[in-house]
Amino acid sequence: MASTKKYILKQTKEQHVAMLTATIERTDEFLREVWKEHDGEMVPAVEEAIYARDAALTAMDEWKERKTKGKKKIAKRVDWVGHRESPAKRQGRSVNQEALREFQATRKESKKEQVGIEWLHEGALVTRRGQTDMMIVTRIQGNTVECLNGTATRWFRNVALRPADWTFEE
Repeated sequence: MASTKKYILKQTKEQHVAMLTATIERTDEFLREVWKEHDGEMVPAVEEAIYARDAALTAMDEWKERKTKGKKKIAKRVDWVGHRESPAKRQGRSVNQEALREFQATRKESKKEQVGIEWLHEGALVTRRGQTDMMIVTRIQGNTVECLNGTATRWFRNVALRPADWTFEE
């Protein structure tokens, strides 16, 4: 990990110096061309180029004079242009993402255990926990159950229902 950080820091420092030197060289060329065209007259474009060159030169001097800690802080602000070429590819497994997602979905479904409700099916007689009113199951959707209670239908959680205890009297 340490070698990666050193590599990143070195590359950002080099990019910062390259950016400053490129700016200085561009402004120098521009100044030479404009001075030749205008025979040494001060044109607003020349003044702007001189200010840009001076700013780049002072930035370069400050960069060279700074200690390592200051360079690290500036190096963190440098924008990355290229990617690091890795000497060796990382050894790893290739995974089929679609198959993995399907497997995970089926695994999630199989992990959800429906404890104690194997008896629950459409048409079963049920009661609510702690009550004696009998209802008929009309529809099951996931963890909720629709029951017919008298003339109205109501929805309950499946774990709140119990099988109805009734016997025929002879």
